Amino acid sequence: MEKVIRKISNQCRHNSGFVLIALYIAIGLFVIKDYGVHFDEPTERYTSLVQYKYVMGKVMDFSKSNDDVKNFIEEISELSDYPDRFYGTALHFPLVIIEHINDFKILPPQIYLMRHIYNFLNYALGACCFFLILRRRYPKGPAAFFGILMYFLYPRFFAESFYNNKDILFFSWYVISVFFALNYLEKPDSMIRMFLFAAAAAICTNTRILGISVITLVIVYLTVLHIKEKKPAIRIFSRCIFLSLSFIGGYILISPYTWESPVQAIIDTFFHFLHYAKWDYTQFYLGEMISANVPWHYIPVWMGATVPVLYQVLFTVGNVAAAAAIIKKNEEKQFDLMYDSFFMCLFFLSLLGFIGLRVRMYNGWRHAYFLFCPFLYLAARGLYQIYRVIMKYSLPLPLPLPKPDSVSKPSRPKSPYARKPDGKPSSSKFKIVSILFYSLFLGYMAALGLWIIQNHPYQYVYFNKLARPYAADNFELDYWAVAMKDVVHELLRRDKRAEITVDFFGPTAVLNILTAEEISRLSKPMPSVLPDYFVMVSVSAMNDMTSIELISLLQRYQKIYSITVDGYEICSLHRNKLLDTGVR
Repeated sequence: MEKVIRKISNQCRHNSGFVLIALYIAIGLFVIKDYGVHFDEPTERYTSLVQYKYVMGKVMDFSKSNDDVKNFIEEISELSDYPDRFYGTALHFPLVIIEHINDFKILPPQIYLMRHIYNFLNYALGACCFFLILRRRYPKGPAAFFGILMYFLYPRFFAESFYNNKDILFFSWYVISVFFALNYLEKPDSMIRMFLFAAAAAICTNTRILGISVITLVIVYLTVLHIKEKKPAIRIFSRCIFLSLSFIGGYILISPYTWESPVQAIIDTFFHFLHYAKWDYTQFYLGEMISANVPWHYIPVWMGATVPVLYQVLFTVGNVAAAAAIIKKNEEKQFDLMYDSFFMCLFFLSLLGFIGLRVRMYNGWRHAYFLFCPFLYLAARGLYQIYRVIMKYSLPLPLPLPKPDSVSKPSRPKSPYARKPDGKPSSSKFKIVSILFYSLFLGYMAALGLWIIQNHPYQYVYFNKLARPYAADNFELDYWAVAMKDVVHELLRRDKRAEITVDFFGPTAVLNILTAEEISRLSKPMPSVLPDYFVMVSVSAMNDMTSIELISLLQRYQKIYSITVDGYEICSLHRNKLLDTGVR
């Protein structure tokens, strides 16, 4: 019975991450309606419609469809003339199919809710793969479970996992791609594993061209492993070529823009990403308005300000421990070392690539969100190292052996530090240190969880405690205007009139999730006439007018509602002071 209980206990600990994932999904589906939309969501949806029209136009005749479908499709741009044709939307294809099945009659609020659910489920799938990576690397100890806990309790991703259908969707499939990459490297002879990785990498790269970094690194590791095992050069070459062709074939298959001229299209997509010049955007960074040509320290500063301090400490410990283990080159743990070095390469080479190639960036560090995958792995590596130190130094020195000339064999006194059958020390010293370790970590994670609850649904403007006092004066806050949903609803609740004039300083994607009745009550003001209200998102107005114009406007209005997080304002509603007089 004791063995059965122990086996069940081990299985529960082994699969505890999946229980946490299931709980997270349940919570996510419960709160998903609380989040607004970001300004790129309508554009992303339209891009998927353009590519859907191009693909389906080759296999069916839309002119024979019913009038609703035909009229809707006719209004969609042609792929060859569409400026955002470089962006892959393979993952959005199923959502457009659902719209098509319903004759494109689904109302916008339901469309974006459907897309948020889909985005969230992809994030949860990425969590499953991340937990499997950690469980494979750390089969003993709490690192796998604690790692997935850190995955879920990072406040910014907790919120953005619902609506960020660009960077978080890419992050999710980056994690999935890395999981299949490591799975393949462990058994490079498996054709099934090779095809699964090629497919995952193709989908990841279709979402963001940066996904190509994973397969590039896998080819390097594949070559090194074969050379180390002294396998024939032809075998190395053939496997790398076969993997590359599978990946490229899969990528082209799901990327309609590449069908006519694959090589040129891939090159154009890569350089379009590096030197994105469609939008001349200025952003607020370290107290100044800067262009998209960001300084070299942009990503490190943003990560340093928005990633929890404990994560950063564990990341540092993890890098030191991983580097030390790699230098020692323990052949018995070659796959563990491969995991560590693989993630270190993913993080540092990608970061240096961003800095060296001077990639244009805006809206925080969202273009580099995928770095959080290797970052979090290395933080879990730091947790694992601390756990090992606790295990090692909580045990006493072994008892001395009896002298060989003794006549009798006295019974060996039972040490109070003796190991239990499961291999764990039973000392009170170990228990005290373990309790302290678990208390500190879980206490910190509980504080993060409490912050998430208190600031729901605005977790996407999280700054850690070191950066929080300086956030409002140095960084953009709600740059995607997600909080505008709640401000507009507050306006409609306070003012019951049938028609309200309102102006927006910030993106107006919120109009896509309002009901027809709500939209009918809102109207733009006539030229040279001040509106009844205006809504302002953090520093968005600074991009639309000079400081003098902004100050002059604010003097004519009274702030009647605002949304704040940790004391800094992210969105506000302003009412015309002359509204009651009838003169504006």
